[in-house]
Amino acid sequence: MISPDSSQTDLESLIDKVLCDQPPIRAPEELSVRVFAAIERREMRLRQRKDFRSWPLAARIAFCIVSFGVIAFVIAGSSWLFGVLGSSVPLSVSRELALWQAAVTIGTSLVHSVPAYWFYAAVGAVAAVYVAFFGIGAAAYRTLYEQQPRQS
Repeated sequence: MISPDSSQTDLESLIDKVLCDQPPIRAPEELSVRVFAAIERREMRLRQRKDFRSWPLAARIAFCIVSFGVIAFVIAGSSWLFGVLGSSVPLSVSRELALWQAAVTIGTSLVHSVPAYWFYAAVGAVAAVYVAFFGIGAAAYRTLYEQQPRQS
């Protein structure tokens, strides 16, 4: 008597031989055109979604320089504008100008009175807290969403 395992293996080998002997079937031309177009669109989307680290080095440096230039221009331009406007503005705007000037004065005095290592320590502490929250968020995401069974 033939065991069920050997008949299953014989059937599998017979089906495998029949399928391997079949000539390859060519896809319709319109299907291959659509598939290649979809692949190209996907690659284009992936190229457009690259993050800052994947930019060329020259583009990253230029972006940083332009960004710092814009920030400096906004700060210097707003200080100049507040100086030019002075008292020729309505009282409600004058209050905002006074608050802005107070904030600039406080910021300037803090920059000149606080030691540099305090500033670096504060930046390091903020970065450490950011990394910690990012790690906690990633762990929470994996715990809550990746452990659940996929629903079709």
